[in-house]
Amino acid sequence: MKYDFKENIHTDSIIGEVFAANEFLCEVIGLSHHKVGAMILFESNSIGFIQKITEEYSTVVLITNLGVMPGETALLYRDDIEIPVGDKFLGRVIDVFGNPIDQKGKIESEYSSPIFRPSYPIIERDSIVKQIETGIILVDSLFPLAYGQREVILGGMKTGKTTFLKELIANQSTDVIVIYVLIGKKADEVDDIVSYFEENKVLSHTVVVYAPATSLPSIQYLSAYSGCSMGEYFWEKGKD
Repeated sequence: MKYDFKENIHTDSIIGEVFAANEFLCEVIGLSHHKVGAMILFESNSIGFIQKITEEYSTVVLITNLGVMPGETALLYRDDIEIPVGDKFLGRVIDVFGNPIDQKGKIESEYSSPIFRPSYPIIERDSIVKQIETGIILVDSLFPLAYGQREVILGGMKTGKTTFLKELIANQSTDVIVIYVLIGKKADEVDDIVSYFEENKVLSHTVVVYAPATSLPSIQYLSAYSGCSMGEYFWEKGKD
């Protein structure tokens, strides 16, 4: 992601000033009247988003840090961080911001969605009634899972969590959209998972979002939100 501060600052721009900064966070005076999640562009061309607002200052989480220093100007760039979404992301491996990282070329998208989308009120949600078949008889018999249900899979290292998820995904029909967010994985692990999906012919209805182990904590933090925004695009089209 490359942004040019000089090209985006105008006479009517909303600006603040950095008064404290480290590798991951900075505090900015002058942006306290704007919402959490707003995207901030710095004079150093670094970018971040507002994570906390007080009466005196805003705390900004840095997505890229090209040398943010106290005293530099911070610009309110956009009210939301957005990710491009759409059908053309199926079968692709992307980063947190929707950029392809699978050497398969550019992805054209007509739509974008805020990463920090509000949740739908409980009253607007349907009942959970339709079972997901994992393909693993023990799970399907004793611990049935359902569409619309949140489920956590716990276990120590090398206990088969990823293997279980891969088999669950491989058991889904092409009518089911899969968004798989890989946070803090090594590149070779991601390659193995993508190869498994290709071999089992499920990559065509899967989007893989990858935040590398070497990326900033803010990127890994945003990855789950990006995956949810991508999934909600398909959900709003009536897909499972």
